[in-house]
Amino acid sequence: PPPAPDSPDSPPPPVFDEDSLGLFLVERAAKNMEMANYLFWYLKVEMTDPRYGPIYKSLYVNLRSCLEQAPAFQRDTATSGAPSSVSPSSARGSLAASSTPGTPNSAADKKNVFSGILNSMKDALGDSLDPSDPASRRTGGKRTSSTDGMLVTMWTLLEEQEKFFLGIMKEQIDARDTKGKKAAKEDALRTKLTKFENIAAGHRVGVLPVPLQPDVDVLGVVAKSCFMFKSALYPAVITFKKKPDESALKAELEKRRMEAATRTDKNNSKISKLLGHDSGNMEDGPAASMDSLAGDRKSRKITQMLNAVTSLPPTSNSHVNPSLAEEYSVIFKSGDDLRQDQLIICLTRLFDKLLKAEGLDLSLLPYSILATSPETGLVEFVKGSCPISAVLAEYGSILAFFQKKAPSETAPYGIDPNVLNTYIRSCAG
Repeated sequence: PPPAPDSPDSPPPPVFDEDSLGLFLVERAAKNMEMANYLFWYLKVEMTDPRYGPIYKSLYVNLRSCLEQAPAFQRDTATSGAPSSVSPSSARGSLAASSTPGTPNSAADKKNVFSGILNSMKDALGDSLDPSDPASRRTGGKRTSSTDGMLVTMWTLLEEQEKFFLGIMKEQIDARDTKGKKAAKEDALRTKLTKFENIAAGHRVGVLPVPLQPDVDVLGVVAKSCFMFKSALYPAVITFKKKPDESALKAELEKRRMEAATRTDKNNSKISKLLGHDSGNMEDGPAASMDSLAGDRKSRKITQMLNAVTSLPPTSNSHVNPSLAEEYSVIFKSGDDLRQDQLIICLTRLFDKLLKAEGLDLSLLPYSILATSPETGLVEFVKGSCPISAVLAEYGSILAFFQKKAPSETAPYGIDPNVLNTYIRSCAG
């Protein structure tokens, strides 16, 4: 058998090599918020390992040093064409490319080399070099700004994300340990989560990416919609308010502003007729205030725009954009190590991608799992799903369940062919 980890005969743990895969991942993370998110949480979990923890700690320190200098981007800048952060490898590459063998090593050449590096840095950092530039503090672009208007780095965003989501995890653990039945635990959880309903209230940013799915931005918790599963660990389903699409939000704000102005004009016209005055002489103060709101709506933050939309209720026959009220739910689970589950899901996604590349679609839809510590983690909540045990308990068989939920009088077995085909493919997967 191999020697125990702490025995004198056990080999020493490998040392972090600055030219290793770890450095490559760090440099890649500085250009990709999604990559930075997953690497951050992976290192946070593995740093607790008694044998290899120091290696991950070294890489964690390297990641922090790099991300503290990188402006926070909401999406992958490596493919979108947006400005990217400066990485050590790119700086080394620029220097190596400039000092080509055989060229004179003159002062002018040196000046050109460093000028080229400086220009590359300016191009990469963009308008973040000028803190007075309003564009560097915009909330609708690739950069993320804090609530006080200062530019936020990728590391700051991840720190705030950790503080927010682990704070929710702590409340889930406390609610789980509350004496009483499931209803009492849920009431305690909802009460504790009210302080998480607005991210901007207690954090340096107003919007945070979800660790489980960093391309989803949330504004806070919907405490009243949260609940717990009845099991020994009482995992909690936490519902978040998603950040709406900014263009849809602006369109909704404009529509409601126009509706409010129309309502005001109609009311002024009615009052004018009752008083026997010409409607053209009436003051349209409320409408004017709406116009001023429209004039500066472009400079408002997402949360302020949401407040403006709320203050302008739609008319009874108006269609409200559903994207403004979208929610995203995550299962917070404590007392269980989710790292093995996370690995299995990653492999399932890899195999599904390889099979689809060969033209075989098994209709798989793997949900996301992310370990946040050796004993806690996040699991994507699939709305509308039903456990097999519940299906069998209520309908007796899966066949009867499909016949009830997706009936078809002409199809075999009385089930919609598309539904049956999807189920068979997924079973093969």
